[in-house]
Amino acid sequence: MNHTLKNTNKKFETVYVNALRYWVTEDEHGFRKNKNGKLMNNKTVDERITELIHMMQPLKESVTVYRGQKNIDIIYPRKWFSTTDIKEKAKDFSNKECCMFKIYIQPGVRVLDVHSFLQKHYTGIVRHEDEHEIIVEGSGEFYKDIDKKERGFKEIKGEIVTYYFPKESDVIYNNNYRNTRKNYKKPKNINSSRLMNRISKDEYDFINSINDLRTFIRQNERINNNVLEDVLQKILNVKGY
Repeated sequence: MNHTLKNTNKKFETVYVNALRYWVTEDEHGFRKNKNGKLMNNKTVDERITELIHMMQPLKESVTVYRGQKNIDIIYPRKWFSTTDIKEKAKDFSNKECCMFKIYIQPGVRVLDVHSFLQKHYTGIVRHEDEHEIIVEGSGEFYKDIDKKERGFKEIKGEIVTYYFPKESDVIYNNNYRNTRKNYKKPKNINSSRLMNRISKDEYDFINSINDLRTFIRQNERINNNVLEDVLQKILNVKGY
């Protein structure tokens, strides 16, 4: 994986290195703060990492990674999500009931090997190197099979297996529009309770706006903005905002 930043400006580089290091050491998606609680940046850690991933070269061949989650057997690929290439490390983030994911990341997706990047661009001490964290670009699509016949996840020998592809372009969807009109189904309205039930508390740190909630809306579903704002406020209340 090539982790050399295209822009060699030192100030430019430091902004992203510091954001990534803050994520690793503080497990924090929001704004970086100094010891006095003063904001140190005009963008969140989440936003900086999103930008950083987009600077990486897309994969040319498939890689296999793992992800552990508690209480939810589906991954919502927002801006990005964390994985590891060490199965035992992923188990630390799951429990006996749920859930261990084995993910085949497909060519075209961008990934960031966190500690390889930090070792290349940062001279200080880096914590949690043993986690082998691999950050994966969001907004892609999960399929049960390599041939993309059915979206989603399947369980094999206690693991939830899935193939993760880059999102197809809007042009492809537009070209297929006429073929899909005859199969059109009226979108289903969903309420705040249904949306809340499908969002794990582990996901709350990623949610800071109603746009972050839209990734949890499934195909052929729609939801009122007032409902989204209600769900967002409930999540922010849990976070103490």
